Amino acid sequence: MNQLRLTFSLIKQYRWRWLSMSLGFAALYFALVLIFTVVRFGQFPNYVATENVFPVYASILEHTPALSDALGIMSEEVFFETGFKDPNYYGIATWSYSLLPSKVFMVLLMSMLLVTFLILKQHIKRTACMLNKKTQGSPELYTAAGIGTALISLTSVSISWVACCAVPNWSVALSMLGMSTSLSIWLNPYGKYMTIIGLCLLLAAIVYQTRYLSKVNSMRLAN
Repeated sequence: MNQLRLTFSLIKQYRWRWLSMSLGFAALYFALVLIFTVVRFGQFPNYVATENVFPVYASILEHTPALSDALGIMSEEVFFETGFKDPNYYGIATWSYSLLPSKVFMVLLMSMLLVTFLILKQHIKRTACMLNKKTQGSPELYTAAGIGTALISLTSVSISWVACCAVPNWSVALSMLGMSTSLSIWLNPYGKYMTIIGLCLLLAAIVYQTRYLSKVNSMRLAN
């Protein structure tokens, strides 16, 4: 509990930096995914569609008895979409890039955890310098945070491609990276487990950093 309070106090101390970096990383992620998609297909988007999801949410809540089911349906409602509609194929979108509440939430959560990790690392380094002590290198922490970020980033992609899947799906990114379509579709159900593993790795890196920060603070008080 003390470590949790320490983490939140540090976030509060650097709240504007934490908030701006979290939003910036999330925006950069969505921009990079779109740029990668455009480069991969060699086609610039020729349409943009937005959806006012609030009336849809109201309808879902009204007609879905179970709240858990309603929330699940609402989280998959596309509120923004862009892509390329091929005029040679009756205007069908050959690829599209979508934003869903569930994916946006996960990317924001990933960004907040990553920024928390980086701020902890920087604060520990600064505190250790005041004590004229070296911080632990801990390359494993960077590895864990990097793998966790990579897993969440991959499974938070929402792209559809006529050659792979007609609905926004993270496994389309695997096909775009060169994996066979059949294998990427086979891996699709495991996306949620990959996301959970990614979150656990990021949280583990933060917990370890918080424990080490507590130790460094104790050394400072002792001096």
